[in-house]
Amino acid sequence: MLNFGTAQADITPSLPMIMGGSFRKFESREVLDPIMANCIVTDDGEERIAYVSCDLGSVSRDMVLSIRRQVKNATGTPEENVFVMASHNHSGPTVQAKRDNPFGDDEKTPEIELTRSKLADDIAACVIKAHEQLVPALMGHGRGRFETGAFNRRFIMSNGRSRMHGGKNLERLKSEGPIDSEVQAVWFEDGDRKPLAVMVSYSAHPTNFYGQPVVSSDFPGFMRKALHAVLGNKIPILYLQGACGNIMCQNAADPDSPRGLENARRTGRALAGETLKIMGDNRADSEEIGVSSCRRIINIPYRDVPPMPFNEAREKWDYYKNHWEEFLKLDIEDRGKVHSTLRLEGYMQEGVGEETELAAFALGDVLFATNPAELFIEYQLDIKNRFKDRKVIVTELTNGRISYVPTRLACALGGYETIITRFNPGTGELIRDINCELIDKLIS
Repeated sequence: MLNFGTAQADITPSLPMIMGGSFRKFESREVLDPIMANCIVTDDGEERIAYVSCDLGSVSRDMVLSIRRQVKNATGTPEENVFVMASHNHSGPTVQAKRDNPFGDDEKTPEIELTRSKLADDIAACVIKAHEQLVPALMGHGRGRFETGAFNRRFIMSNGRSRMHGGKNLERLKSEGPIDSEVQAVWFEDGDRKPLAVMVSYSAHPTNFYGQPVVSSDFPGFMRKALHAVLGNKIPILYLQGACGNIMCQNAADPDSPRGLENARRTGRALAGETLKIMGDNRADSEEIGVSSCRRIINIPYRDVPPMPFNEAREKWDYYKNHWEEFLKLDIEDRGKVHSTLRLEGYMQEGVGEETELAAFALGDVLFATNPAELFIEYQLDIKNRFKDRKVIVTELTNGRISYVPTRLACALGGYETIITRFNPGTGELIRDINCELIDKLIS
């Protein structure tokens, strides 16, 4: 039988907190609900894997390596067997490393670095705690659907181009791409059939409080709260973010659709309800469950052509750094061009590409494909269709962050995500194909 350990921890930094998830840095002095880390450890007697889900926008690669080192030193679990996932929450602390700041030195950098270091230590402590008592467990898996919690946020406009959220002065002709409304749940029970932990997979940006000075874990936190009301508040609830590079949790085409707190509650409670239905319709399996993993480290070359010439971006920033309010009034695509060009220039001074970890792991017959991108949903659907007779869960923003990876179609049609991406068209196919090869390796 599978041996299993759990832990959860409140990792909310002290207030005031420098917020992340938008172009500007600002402080929050209000916590709506806590920022959590939830961890499970599985051990089949031959291999041990730990995975932790955090209510953060991302967990940078250097933070992941720090967490892994601490866990290995304390528990002996191999570093590559520690999976660190982010929900991509836009209402938490900034974890932006100094190298990610395209605008040079920032007076807030020391404070941000302290927050990043403490978050890494707190997450590592949560993972270590989950190792402390492994108990025999059963595992269940099931599928459901939530059709009104995810919306493709890119629209083909009347000028023939695509735009994130659409626009005020052009007509939206149609959504550019699909969504994936599938909900998958994986849960663990003890010998008395009492729940030990739940993992919930879905694909949608948690952006209900975008730009607001309020700390929240967004809809994954409201999902967790609703599940705790039924299962008990000691049960770790892990939200596994699927590919959501072009997927949001609000309906941009309907100005009357729920927003903010109302939508966070609606989405979270609906996901909790669907999860409980899945658990009620399926049974945890008592058969022996094996644990295995594999990974590949690749270097993805940076894009050949920046969003704008480097010298032009530097000239614009020389002006806007002293006229910040004017910068914030620019169209988001114009801000993105300056921001991403300067960031790309900094990256290219360090190397020709981005070291990227792609991995897969198996818990029995449930297969997890991981990547550190904000991957467009089309690639997740490709992977799941390739293994349509298997139980496959795709998790992004895992073991680092490499920003948007749009489709070739999106790159041709333009828009915010294609401006922000660090990579050339075709990178999504590369990530998809390697993820499929890793899954094939697990099941061969």
